[in-house]
Amino acid sequence: MLPLDDGRRLVIHLGMTGQVRVDNPAGAADPYDRAWWNLDDGGRLALRDVRRFGRVAVLGDDLSPLPTLASLGPEPFDPDLTPEVLWKALRSSTQRVKTQLLAQRVVAGVGNIYADEALWRARLHPGARTVSRPAAQRLLTAIREVLSEGIEHGGTTLRDYRAVDGSTGTNQHHLDCYGRAGQPCPRCSATLRRSVVDGRGTTHCPTCQRA
Repeated sequence: MLPLDDGRRLVIHLGMTGQVRVDNPAGAADPYDRAWWNLDDGGRLALRDVRRFGRVAVLGDDLSPLPTLASLGPEPFDPDLTPEVLWKALRSSTQRVKTQLLAQRVVAGVGNIYADEALWRARLHPGARTVSRPAAQRLLTAIREVLSEGIEHGGTTLRDYRAVDGSTGTNQHHLDCYGRAGQPCPRCSATLRRSVVDGRGTTHCPTCQRA
């Protein structure tokens, strides 16, 4: 979401495989560019979306035209997001904890990769339907840690993700849990296990993250 000069906001949803990049408009045309904007410095901001799942909108202060955006939870680094706030949000639903994280309503910005990583660090089973106060505190700490590390490493590039300059991230080389099913847990050496939680592929440790 980018602020515009007139106070409105440009909202770009990447869908599943969309990419936003800044490039030279004089370069070779990309047939998968679906939208682009000329920048003041002569560059171009472009949305590349092979599968056409991305969305673009311009909004004012009223976010209701985009219900998913209007219902977003607090940003993970918001100081007002305390362990108590997270715990109360999680206990308001009986959905599995990973499903709640992916719904973006208890906290924004946690996707499938970072949910697995955070739950592993917090020693929480992804299918748990109740979370204690101490577990919520561990989870919030873990969410902030894995997102900070992801930012530091330039993001996680498994297939499609690219930074705005087209470069790939390196966080995929630092994952403890996600995508490592069948390998030993870095903490206890038990074999990490893959399952499906409410339709999403999930990796967890059966020893560290007991149901």
